[in-house]
Amino acid sequence: MQLAKIPEGWLIGGAYILPPGSRIRHGTEILAKENSHVLAIAMPHREKWRWLARNKTPIFFPITPDYTIKEIKFAENIMAGALIAASEIEEIARYETMFQGSVGLRVKGERRNFFIAFESTDRSYTKKICEVWSKDTSIAAYTNLYSKAFGHGFIKEIEKKIYEDLITIEIDIFLMPNPETIEQEEDFEFMVEGGDVFIRTTEEGGGMRAQANTLGFNLPSSIIEKEKSKRAEILKAILGRRGPDELKGGAALGNLDLECTRQLNTQQKATLANWLDEGTGRVHYQQAPPGTGKTRVAAACVAAAVSQKPGCAVLGTAAANLPISRLVEEVERTMPDKDMVAFFSGMAKVRYNEHIAVLEKQLLAAKVKRNEYKSKLENPEIRDVEKYLEMIDTRPRHAAERKVGKVLQEKDFRNVAFATIQMALAIPGAHNSTSHLVVDEATQVSYTSLVHLVCQMPSLVSLLLTGDLRQIGVHLKDLPDLLHTGFGLESITCQVEHCPRISMTALEMCYRAHPTLVTCFDYSSYRQHNEKVLPAIKAEDRKGLTHLGVNLPIANIPLVLLNICGTTQVDPASYSVMNPEQHNAALRIVEALEKRDPGGVVVICLYSYEAECLRKELREMGLEVGVHTTDAFQAQEKRLVVLVTTRTQNTAAKSKPAASEFLKDSRRATVALTRAQHGMVIIADFQSLSEGEVWARFVEEAQKHTPIVNEGYLEVMEMEDPSRGAGGILQDRKGWSLQAVRKEIQMVEESRRKATECATVVEAVDTWRETADEIKW
Repeated sequence: MQLAKIPEGWLIGGAYILPPGSRIRHGTEILAKENSHVLAIAMPHREKWRWLARNKTPIFFPITPDYTIKEIKFAENIMAGALIAASEIEEIARYETMFQGSVGLRVKGERRNFFIAFESTDRSYTKKICEVWSKDTSIAAYTNLYSKAFGHGFIKEIEKKIYEDLITIEIDIFLMPNPETIEQEEDFEFMVEGGDVFIRTTEEGGGMRAQANTLGFNLPSSIIEKEKSKRAEILKAILGRRGPDELKGGAALGNLDLECTRQLNTQQKATLANWLDEGTGRVHYQQAPPGTGKTRVAAACVAAAVSQKPGCAVLGTAAANLPISRLVEEVERTMPDKDMVAFFSGMAKVRYNEHIAVLEKQLLAAKVKRNEYKSKLENPEIRDVEKYLEMIDTRPRHAAERKVGKVLQEKDFRNVAFATIQMALAIPGAHNSTSHLVVDEATQVSYTSLVHLVCQMPSLVSLLLTGDLRQIGVHLKDLPDLLHTGFGLESITCQVEHCPRISMTALEMCYRAHPTLVTCFDYSSYRQHNEKVLPAIKAEDRKGLTHLGVNLPIANIPLVLLNICGTTQVDPASYSVMNPEQHNAALRIVEALEKRDPGGVVVICLYSYEAECLRKELREMGLEVGVHTTDAFQAQEKRLVVLVTTRTQNTAAKSKPAASEFLKDSRRATVALTRAQHGMVIIADFQSLSEGEVWARFVEEAQKHTPIVNEGYLEVMEMEDPSRGAGGILQDRKGWSLQAVRKEIQMVEESRRKATECATVVEAVDTWRETADEIKW
């Protein structure tokens, strides 16, 4: 494929381009950017392609050692095409779901919090609105389709209302004006006073077009062909090239006398040894199941690198802001006297204020306030810094973090820095001197974004990837299924397994959860992969649920398996589902736990509609309890977790295959089951859960410690002096064992089996009739 450049400012339609100012246009065209291109020539690849998916379609990722350099270049071009396609798909969706109209003030006189509403009877349109307009997504406001944004913000909450066939989607938004020009201030005032504006979601900074340029111009393969450097060797390792065998040994730690390194266990020290032994260029992957101390190890690696090589430059990065904030906090504890800097976008400081505010000493603002720093600046730079400091508290979204960060690193270089991948790439020249790179939560970092980042780091000598192969990878669900696998948009961890030069260690000791919980998720998610997770914390150190004052099915076992089948309600706007019976049970349990442990409870839902409904009702009850989908709560943990699975019990329903595939997602199941520290309540139709391998294995192991109980548990959960039967199993008010649910599950299973048989017969008859009609025709 060859691409032709589209001039900046032209309008791009689905199958056409228009010059600027065209009077005839559809209205949803995309404004061409500096690096926009259109497919100009396509020629068939006549050589046989050796790598195919199971359905015999070509795939171009992962890149194995068997790829030739010619095939790598070809794969890079295809990945670049996939990145451009993905970028345009997302951008078109943002235009198609753009809001046009007036905004409402949520509170009179409050000029930052607004609401907007979409109304439609078109279910496919409202479904797309729900997909694009999701909580915490960034937004921008415009006076017309082609003007500059006069305001930026993010989505706070979403609520849907249904009247007959009309669906109303009401969205609470946070918006701040851009202070760049007087005209933009006036545009914001125009909006506040009721004027019609355009508001659309904005790109989350995946940098797909920049990644496409790096791959489309074959920069990675060119570096490994022409450059003799440690960066080139690192890229060779990532691209699956064979080379010097550096997988054995590692640096000796005998001369490294640091408190943080002495506290590491054997596996953690192996990671550190490999990280320090850069050789000709080191890439090391640390497989770190939940709670095994990966962030602590990453902090020790940073401290050790700086101790051994004071002149090195270390960058700690991740795809999201929360892992960065935790890494900064851990490194700060490890190196309390170290002068380092952490870069966060203004919107990140608004969204994640509670996490970032505690890092005040390490933030950019604290560094540029110093008089000794200002004395090194020229007058224009002083003005930029003063404007930044003026904006950072009142209008953080508009503080020039990237611009001032570039000046800081040039004038007063810190050799330990932290930023998301997007932010690191946005600070010009900031990564030129980076010698050591730590990538946290690597499972959520795409292959293409990591390769793009490494290509911008000419001084790189050592790369540490730390993550968990068994957890959720890169978010791709908004893209067509075709792009989900085989085009490099997946996690870098999918490539690691095919790279013989990437050394690996596996952490095993879990410092997060109660031993019973660790034993269960070890069996459910890791043993079948010849991995293991072992409890490192004693039960008496995780008694937040066992000593909370609620009755557990088995005393001192902080796990409740509450079987509730119930019914399923489908959200007509998003097509997600909720289960009223599981919903009501969750409300009762959360209320009982939260009043005994304020702030210690979180609700995790597998379905977004269930999360939305629970979030709204808990707020109405006056309970400040976090409610998240599984994907949104990855990389986080809480003392007590209430897990609501919301599974339909209608086996014969046509939607069953999709629901089954959802439950069969082993990575999502692993994340959901590993967030609790002290205890967990799982509300589920356990027969349905058995369709997923991870769920089935978890329940199998869990029942060795505690029984599945029925909804009668809710009546005795808070009862004083309850009775217990054989095996210490909690009994209901009449003295019956709550474990009787096992018989109920068998009855449900039998009824389902019969329903499935009936459905199969009906389907067979229908198929026979269709075939007969075809023959007759």
